[in-house]
Amino acid sequence: MVTGERVEVVMESMPDIVCDVDLPRDARSTGIPRSWVRDPEVSLAATGVACHVATYPAGTVVSGAELSRSWAEGDSPAAVVAELVEAGYLLPDGPNRFRLVHPARLGPMPTA
Repeated sequence: MVTGERVEVVMESMPDIVCDVDLPRDARSTGIPRSWVRDPEVSLAATGVACHVATYPAGTVVSGAELSRSWAEGDSPAAVVAELVEAGYLLPDGPNRFRLVHPARLGPMPTA
Protein backbone atom coordinates (compact mmCIF):
# COMPACT_ATOMS: atom_id res chain seq x y z
CA MET A 1 0.00 0.00 0.00
CA VAL A 2 1.25 3.46 -0.80
CA THR A 3 1.88 5.40 2.39
CA GLY A 4 2.87 8.74 0.95
CA GLU A 5 6.36 8.39 2.43
CA ARG A 6 9.27 8.11 0.02
CA VAL A 7 11.14 4.83 0.09
CA GLU A 8 14.90 5.22 0.30
CA VAL A 9 16.78 3.03 -2.14
CA VAL A 10 20.55 3.21 -1.94
CA MET A 11 22.38 1.77 -4.90
CA GLU A 12 25.37 2.55 -7.04
CA SER A 13 23.96 1.13 -10.26
CA MET A 14 20.69 -0.03 -11.76
CA PRO A 15 19.68 -3.28 -10.02
CA ASP A 16 18.77 -6.56 -11.66
CA ILE A 17 15.01 -7.11 -11.76
CA VAL A 18 13.38 -10.55 -11.94
CA CYS A 19 10.12 -10.68 -13.90
CA ASP A 20 7.65 -12.38 -11.53
CA VAL A 21 4.45 -11.74 -13.48
CA ASP A 22 2.96 -14.12 -16.02
CA LEU A 23 1.20 -11.92 -18.56
CA PRO A 24 -0.65 -13.08 -21.67
CA ARG A 25 1.72 -13.02 -24.62
CA ASP A 26 2.25 -14.28 -28.12
CA ALA A 27 5.27 -14.15 -30.41
CA ARG A 28 4.93 -10.40 -31.02
CA SER A 29 3.20 -8.83 -28.03
CA THR A 30 2.65 -8.87 -24.27
CA GLY A 31 -0.64 -7.92 -22.61
CA ILE A 32 0.41 -5.19 -20.16
CA PRO A 33 -2.44 -4.41 -17.74
CA ARG A 34 -4.05 -1.04 -18.40
CA SER A 35 -3.97 -0.44 -14.62
CA TRP A 36 -0.15 -0.45 -14.84
CA VAL A 37 0.04 1.92 -17.77
CA ARG A 38 -2.42 4.39 -16.24
CA ASP A 39 -1.32 4.06 -12.60
CA PRO A 40 -1.36 7.60 -11.17
CA GLU A 41 1.00 6.54 -8.36
CA VAL A 42 4.03 6.20 -10.66
CA SER A 43 5.81 8.35 -13.24
CA LEU A 44 6.05 7.50 -16.91
CA ALA A 45 9.73 6.64 -16.40
CA ALA A 46 8.85 4.11 -13.70
CA THR A 47 5.95 2.76 -15.77
CA GLY A 48 8.36 2.25 -18.66
CA VAL A 49 10.77 0.21 -16.53
CA ALA A 50 7.96 -1.96 -15.12
CA CYS A 51 6.44 -2.53 -18.57
CA HIS A 52 9.83 -3.26 -20.13
CA VAL A 53 10.63 -5.93 -17.53
CA ALA A 54 7.10 -7.37 -17.81
CA THR A 55 7.66 -8.17 -21.51
CA TYR A 56 10.05 -10.96 -20.47
CA PRO A 57 8.77 -14.43 -19.51
CA ALA A 58 8.21 -15.00 -15.78
CA GLY A 59 11.45 -15.95 -14.05
CA THR A 60 13.69 -13.99 -16.41
CA VAL A 61 16.36 -11.84 -14.76
CA VAL A 62 16.67 -8.51 -16.58
CA SER A 63 20.12 -7.22 -15.76
CA GLY A 64 20.76 -3.76 -14.45
CA ALA A 65 23.36 -3.41 -17.21
CA GLU A 66 20.70 -4.02 -19.87
CA LEU A 67 18.34 -1.51 -18.26
CA SER A 68 21.15 1.04 -17.98
CA ARG A 69 22.00 0.79 -21.69
CA SER A 70 18.59 2.15 -22.62
CA TRP A 71 18.40 4.64 -19.75
CA ALA A 72 17.70 8.22 -20.75
CA GLU A 73 19.29 11.07 -18.86
CA GLY A 74 17.07 12.76 -16.33
CA ASP A 75 15.43 10.55 -13.72
CA SER A 76 17.93 8.69 -11.57
CA PRO A 77 17.64 4.89 -11.56
CA ALA A 78 17.50 4.96 -7.75
CA ALA A 79 14.52 7.35 -7.81
CA VAL A 80 12.63 5.20 -10.30
CA VAL A 81 13.36 1.99 -8.37
CA ALA A 82 12.26 3.67 -5.12
CA GLU A 83 9.06 4.79 -6.83
CA LEU A 84 8.32 1.24 -8.03
CA VAL A 85 9.05 -0.19 -4.55
CA GLU A 86 6.77 2.38 -2.93
CA ALA A 87 3.98 1.64 -5.42
CA GLY A 88 4.24 -2.11 -4.81
CA TYR A 89 5.69 -3.18 -8.18
CA LEU A 90 9.13 -4.18 -6.89
CA LEU A 91 9.99 -6.36 -3.90
CA PRO A 92 13.57 -6.74 -2.60
CA ASP A 93 15.11 -10.01 -3.77
CA GLY A 94 18.70 -9.87 -2.51
CA PRO A 95 21.51 -7.34 -2.80
CA ASN A 96 20.98 -4.95 -5.72
CA ARG A 97 18.11 -7.13 -7.01
CA PHE A 98 14.34 -6.75 -7.03
CA ARG A 99 11.36 -8.84 -8.14
CA LEU A 100 8.65 -7.28 -10.36
CA VAL A 101 5.17 -8.26 -9.15
CA HIS A 102 1.59 -7.15 -9.75
CA PRO A 103 0.78 -4.59 -7.02
CA ALA A 104 -1.89 -5.92 -4.66
CA ARG A 105 -3.42 -2.44 -4.42
CA LEU A 106 -4.49 -2.73 -8.08
CA GLY A 107 -6.67 -5.78 -7.37
CA PRO A 108 -6.38 -9.15 -9.07
CA MET A 109 -4.14 -9.56 -12.10
CA PRO A 110 -6.26 -9.10 -15.24
CA THR A 111 -6.63 -12.14 -17.48
CA ALA A 112 -6.71 -12.23 -21.25
